[in-house]
Amino acid sequence: MKKRIITLALIGLLATTIITGCARKVEHPAPISSLAEILQAHNIPQSSEVLTAYVAETRKKIYYRVKSGSQLPGFFEYTETISTDGIAYKRDKVDLQSVRKQTDLIVEQEAYHMEIVKGKPSGSGRRLGDTDYRAVKSAILRFGLIPFLRQLQDTTATTVYLEQVEGNQKKLVVKTASEDLTLYVDSQHLIRKIQVPRNHHNLTMEYDDYRTVDGVQLPFSQRIFADEKLVYELFFTQINLTPSFPVDYFSRDALTKQSVW
Repeated sequence: MKKRIITLALIGLLATTIITGCARKVEHPAPISSLAEILQAHNIPQSSEVLTAYVAETRKKIYYRVKSGSQLPGFFEYTETISTDGIAYKRDKVDLQSVRKQTDLIVEQEAYHMEIVKGKPSGSGRRLGDTDYRAVKSAILRFGLIPFLRQLQDTTATTVYLEQVEGNQKKLVVKTASEDLTLYVDSQHLIRKIQVPRNHHNLTMEYDDYRTVDGVQLPFSQRIFADEKLVYELFFTQINLTPSFPVDYFSRDALTKQSVW
């Protein structure tokens, strides 16, 4: 009889533990943040054509290491503009003195490079090799937040991990069609940081200074770190989500014919 009583007591204790554990899970649910909420915070519907074509202009500051006591500033600046119609991409880089302009064009899975110095073309728009092609395309797809928002618009993108982190932010690991992204969003579901692996290094992009562009919430400041070291900053001066391009704007012929800007 005593054994039976002890057995029943243990069963009752176990049941109480299970019920209590379940109750705690119900009382303290994991923080919820979906891709739909993130897109809604940026005022972008899923599967939309809103961000297909755009032009983004920025002032770019690139940092480099200098020796102690050096008079060098430790950074250099130039303007950079990315244009796309959703299929082809064009990147223009101009020094602050407007002496030198470099243009990279990606069209039909090929990349071309052109330089103009003091208004005169240097070369005839050479085709880039595979390594340079990948480097140019990677840089374009890390320029601002729009390329990442386009990935999140894809209905195949899914959240595979979620947790609350310091600073009242949420961390999400998102699997997209092209890569895995680690997102950090604030209490308003706006993206504040994105981490992606790159060539055995960790690339981190931080976003700030959100503004409204044609109803869309976009950051006008971006800082890029490689393994926690600041590499460059972008200060956006203009973002156009409804650009109009000439018919041949993204053609190689137009690239080689440009001589002034």
